[in-house]
Amino acid sequence: MPITVVTVTVCLLFAGCRPSATGTAERARAERHSWESTLGLLEQEAARGAVPAEFARQLRQAAEEERRKAQARREGGSEP
Repeated sequence: MPITVVTVTVCLLFAGCRPSATGTAERARAERHSWESTLGLLEQEAARGAVPAEFARQLRQAAEEERRKAQARREGGSEP
C-alpha cells in the first residue's frame, strides 16, 4: 500500500508542475521582447561601429533561430 501512495503523490506533483498555457504565453512574450531589445541595442551599437560585424551576424542568426523555436512552441510543435 505505501508504494501506491508514493506513486499517486509523485503523479500529482508532476501534474502540478506543468506550466499553464497563460504562463507559457507570458514567457513567450517576455522572450520575444528580450530578443527585440537585444537586437535593437545591437543595431544601435553596430551603427556607431562599436560591434564587430561577425559578432553582429552571429547574434542576428541566434535571434532568428530562437524566434523559430518560440514560434514552433506557440504552434504546439516540437523544437527543430
